[in-house]
Amino acid sequence: MSAPAASEWRPPPYEVGRPPSLDPWRVGDWLNQDKDKRDYVRPCRIDLALRVLRAVGVHVGRDYLYLLALVSRAIEPERRRDSLAWSHHREVAHLDSNAQDVFLELAEQEELSCPALREVIRSEA
Repeated sequence: MSAPAASEWRPPPYEVGRPPSLDPWRVGDWLNQDKDKRDYVRPCRIDLALRVLRAVGVHVGRDYLYLLALVSRAIEPERRRDSLAWSHHREVAHLDSNAQDVFLELAEQEELSCPALREVIRSEA
């Protein structure tokens, strides 16, 4: 397993005083490229991601990386909405794919915030 070059993961330039950020889809998809027999991300892959991200100035926890992988695995690239934040997708990740599409469409049309989307999902349950 090879690590991506640090330049590939380097966050875009940021303003002074603002911390660097990462692309959650890119990291989640990369994590999911190497899974064990149970379809789980290998711990060594998480360790490698932590080292690479820290090297480029992004400090996140192991749990957050597992969450990135879970959401990326739950929502295939062709079903992701560019007009919505990754957080909107996180809110629907636990649903089946049809329900995900319905709620993502609603969030797009109604321009719902993540908390508003969460409330709509809870009210429908």
